[in-house]
Amino acid sequence: MADADRCSLIREKLTLAGQLVRLSEDSGSPKTVVTGEALLQGAVALLAEARGILLKLVAESASDEAGDVDSLATLRARVGDQPGEVQVLSAAAADGNSWWSRLEVLLTRQQEPGRRASRPRDEALIAVAAAGPDCSPDALRSLISDFRDYFETFVERHDQW
Repeated sequence: MADADRCSLIREKLTLAGQLVRLSEDSGSPKTVVTGEALLQGAVALLAEARGILLKLVAESASDEAGDVDSLATLRARVGDQPGEVQVLSAAAADGNSWWSRLEVLLTRQQEPGRRASRPRDEALIAVAAAGPDCSPDALRSLISDFRDYFETFVERHDQW
């Protein structure tokens, strides 16, 4: 059975990330580029925290010991490839359209200096092509929804055991 406290914490992180996405769309308050970026990075950071907790939960469900699991590679090293959940997460990591991969791209984006628009630009400039991952509210909502769907399926599978 999955650890109820960790499950609750993951749900909380996903809910808070969703709230930041909603705030980014709130037309009632003026937004600057910096505010939009702060909301985006906050949502991504919350999703990363949720994923980290999920990795510990998977490790615990596979070996009764969570330890310090901070990546899929660490999880694999700790419990091997046999637990079905490790295989499911590995498949998600290999699929470029999965919630795992989209989150990974957003986390990488946040670690690259100078890749984000952090200061206002000349309004007369026209962008020809957007570089980088889709950071739109719709894309983030989809990511959060897909992560939540995976997580709830994981919980159902482990509650049956």
